[in-house]
Amino acid sequence: MGREQDTVGGIAVIQAIETRYAGYRFRSRLEARWAVFFDNFGAGIREVARWDDYEKEAHQHFNLEPPNHSVGAIHYDYEKDGFRLMDGSMYLPDFWLPEFKLWVEVKPPEDAKGETTCSAFRDSDIGPILLCCGYPHEYTGTLFCWESSESGGGPSEFEAAFAYFSVGGPTLAILEGYRSSRRLHSDCYFEHTLPRYRFTEPCNYYSPIEATRISKQARFEHGETP
Repeated sequence: MGREQDTVGGIAVIQAIETRYAGYRFRSRLEARWAVFFDNFGAGIREVARWDDYEKEAHQHFNLEPPNHSVGAIHYDYEKDGFRLMDGSMYLPDFWLPEFKLWVEVKPPEDAKGETTCSAFRDSDIGPILLCCGYPHEYTGTLFCWESSESGGGPSEFEAAFAYFSVGGPTLAILEGYRSSRRLHSDCYFEHTLPRYRFTEPCNYYSPIEATRISKQARFEHGETP
């Protein structure tokens, strides 16, 4: 997973390998693979990657067709800003996705601190943040944001993944909790509804399988370019 082993006080410590890609010096190979995923998000997107019975029925009902145009990259900034959280700790998120108004934190699957940090980030009213564990699309992510509905609102977490919808383009698909009245917000004041976020509802849904493959197979050694 792009990590080296060192020792501290005679105890083995796993360290991430810094990786250069796209003009950035990433702190780990895992972060660099997510950057490759974002850069190649539109690769092969014209192929229907996942159809279940629900989506087939929705496709027929709404008469939706695969996109007839190329889908571009998801734009990102790496380590754009650092923040002081409500508990006084300092935190530097990995990615900022301007089109999504979303921060992204990347962690290895065994890291237990990610949820605590992302929850504190959300509660500090800085903005929504997506916790991504492991390689791109190896696991679904967890979105930490604020939500409102006809019955109230408050801080929430949702299972989520990057996807493409034939109506709306690149989207963060919310994979649970659909209610027609539910809205996602960037802060506790519910002033700003989040763009490019969609609960799973009847529509044509594409999973970025090719971008996932490219990111997993990327080689960064000896001047190779993913």
